[in-house]
Amino acid sequence: MIVSAKATGRQVRLRLDDGTERSIDHVLLATGYQVDISRYAFLAEELVRSLRLVDGYPELTAGFETSLAGLHFLGAPAAKSFGPLMRFVAGTRYAAHALTRCILREGTSPATIKVPSYECDVFAETRSDM
Repeated sequence: MIVSAKATGRQVRLRLDDGTERSIDHVLLATGYQVDISRYAFLAEELVRSLRLVDGYPELTAGFETSLAGLHFLGAPAAKSFGPLMRFVAGTRYAAHALTRCILREGTSPATIKVPSYECDVFAETRSDM
């Protein structure tokens, strides 16, 4: 385990817990991130209790809608339902179109529609009707 790190010129000098030291070129911190919307302080506890969650992630429909009609999650909380691309800017185009289509849909309850994320190519072909 790293005990200390100190910049020395263009390198980093690491001291390890076993007493050894190493000079290295790069340091990469892989801290990880665990989604748990029940820990979002801006959401009321009773609201969170009414949602269907899977490992802290909200269960989402094709329009990124939760089990509570009208509440949508994009970004990292959508990764469990739509895949890891939702964590990155690259996923925003699909997410924006899917969310817009869900919100504008008339006569259909989007909370009852589930479309697997692999159907995004089909959606891309039909987005001209938006």
